[in-house]
Amino acid sequence: MSKTNHSLAPVPTLYGGEWQVATGDRSCSVHNPSTGKVIAKTVYCDVDQTNQIVESAAEAFPSWNQTPVTHDAATFGNDPEAVTCF
Repeated sequence: MSKTNHSLAPVPTLYGGEWQVATGDRSCSVHNPSTGKVIAKTVYCDVDQTNQIVESAAEAFPSWNQTPVTHDAATFGNDPEAVTCF
């Protein structure tokens, strides 16, 4: 039986060009699949934040769609935090 670690930071969500912590009132634990240990907490987005995320994605899509995949790989590949969050 594993203990709950209340000192874990919530996993942020990337939208609007910034990492942001979800604003919902529900959450779930993220487990390491090989050990079963809780390694993070994911807070669910509430309705308002979900709408903001959808609007932000719709606004960003035309520009993002024209961006070469090598740019995305270079952007996220050099950010250990981004790799950890995905």
